[in-house]
Amino acid sequence: MFIILKITNEKVEKLENLTESLLNSITKIEDQVANLCMNVLEYIPKVNNDCSCELTISNETNSLCGRSKSNQLSNREPVFTETFGYTKPSIYDGTTNWLEYKLHFESVAKLNSWSEDIKVLKLITCINGAALSILADIEIDNIPTYSNLVKILTKRFAPENLTDVYMSQIDACIRKPGQPLQELADDIKRLIRMAYPSATLDTRDYLTYMAFRKALNDHDLELAILQSNVETIDGALYCALKCETFRAREKRFRQQPKFETAACINAKANQKCYFCNEKGHTIRGCPKRT
Repeated sequence: MFIILKITNEKVEKLENLTESLLNSITKIEDQVANLCMNVLEYIPKVNNDCSCELTISNETNSLCGRSKSNQLSNREPVFTETFGYTKPSIYDGTTNWLEYKLHFESVAKLNSWSEDIKVLKLITCINGAALSILADIEIDNIPTYSNLVKILTKRFAPENLTDVYMSQIDACIRKPGQPLQELADDIKRLIRMAYPSATLDTRDYLTYMAFRKALNDHDLELAILQSNVETIDGALYCALKCETFRAREKRFRQQPKFETAACINAKANQKCYFCNEKGHTIRGCPKRT
């Protein structure tokens, strides 16, 4: 027993020494970080002074050169530039809509001021999951241009010859049991966009509205939408949500237990059975009746 306690004390002592050593290391690292921060803060004024000097020299040089378009430039409105932080694009795995992701990626590329060469490399690094099979035929020494890579991805994930397939999916789209109305509307919007990519926004909205009404598979909800005189998917969705909320509230109200008044309880207690001549029940519920 004494030997076990001795070994345990030695282990505890080692752990305490290790903890103290780690704390000392952390303290040293914190001191180093603080010193680095102080050095950076000392160099900031110098960098600002250098930048201001370069800007002054550039302005003086432009004024001495006397360009021919100086008068025209002076009449123009000043152009203000703003520096934005780096924006990271999301990952594309082939399961989401490619055309929507393409718009997202090109917006990020424009915000980050990427060149065409950088865009194609960034897009390759953003591809993941099922979309990685696209990169199987790409050689590292012969990387395609950004426009060619976009054409390859569009042909694979948003082909134009699948319109009939998407239209068939729209016709077969029926609301699943327990499926939220918002999810149903989003699914139909996605299918409509893929089936009619060149249609106008108003046309796609009306087609989505008609398909949504059909997919509800609920006569009461469809009738409520028709009576509301709305012809947009947002209006139809709002009307269906409101009607379904009212229906659920009415169902909960019907399921609430009914409370009997004291008068009703006394009346039932004074009921007399004409079969056994006892009170508290009627002849229909008499326990002595065979």
